[in-house]
Amino acid sequence: EIGSARGTFALAMAARHLTDLFLASEVRGAHCKSIVSKRGRRNLESLHVMLGDVRLQLPGLLSAGPIMDEIYILFPDPWWKKKHWKRRLFQPGFLEFLAHALKPGGALILKTDVEPYREEVERLGNECALFQRWPKERAQAFLDDMPHTRREKELTEANLGIYGLIYERLDNPTVPSSPNQEPEK
Repeated sequence: EIGSARGTFALAMAARHLTDLFLASEVRGAHCKSIVSKRGRRNLESLHVMLGDVRLQLPGLLSAGPIMDEIYILFPDPWWKKKHWKRRLFQPGFLEFLAHALKPGGALILKTDVEPYREEVERLGNECALFQRWPKERAQAFLDDMPHTRREKELTEANLGIYGLIYERLDNPTVPSSPNQEPEK
């Protein structure tokens, strides 16, 4: 999970899947310390915590190639002010970056409560030949089965919208040889 905050989702996933390794990535040291403490109390040995910006930390983990089956990005900060947009996770090149971490067939899961942010991710996803979006019905069933984050619980109680997208990492993506050429099917 990228941006684990207080670890509600990461801890729930680690408890649900005791034999799978789960990596919680967070930029705030206090949150990482809290997750580690909760992990110890709950005896969740398969949960690992990484302090720092995933864009800087992740490449060091990928020397042997893609290692992740799923990447969760749940309610990322939309960085509303235009001068802060450079801090947004989803911007040109980010999906290609994540493709290096995901195994072919792996899933990128996003949830947000900001519709323009979802629209931007959709636009970037449509432009990236390394991913294919899951059909809405399949994605919704997967999203409904996920543990809820603290933010998601708040949004649900307030009856506010939540938008989810899932993209699958393609095994052998067809990339156009030029920007104006359509990929072969």
